[in-house]
Amino acid sequence: MKTADAPDTTLLLARAAGGDVDAWGVLLARHQERLQSIISFRLDPRLRGRLDAADVMQDAFIAATARRAEFFGQRSQSLFLWLRWMVGNTLLELHRQHLGVRGRHRVHPDTHRTQGSGDRLAS
Repeated sequence: MKTADAPDTTLLLARAAGGDVDAWGVLLARHQERLQSIISFRLDPRLRGRLDAADVMQDAFIAATARRAEFFGQRSQSLFLWLRWMVGNTLLELHRQHLGVRGRHRVHPDTHRTQGSGDRLAS
């Protein structure tokens, strides 16, 4: 498999920026193995029975494909770094979806006061 630094990467990026979905697919495939390792490392163990790295990768690639114009509209990040960011966002969303959001403060439904980790509500 070719690496992301292959000489034809510039050509593939130009073709993908022009709407060539095959070129975009080749670029995604080049980064898949590294991104899959990141996902495997960062996936919460409590989710491993429900999701695997391939599921997360698929969701991240779908999101990246839908938002690829954002990547081509910037010049500060390499494709790998941008995809890593997309994978991180996908993992965050899946963690929130499956495990719930645990914030530091929550509003108690009876008093409408915020309750922090050190506060206790009188019953």
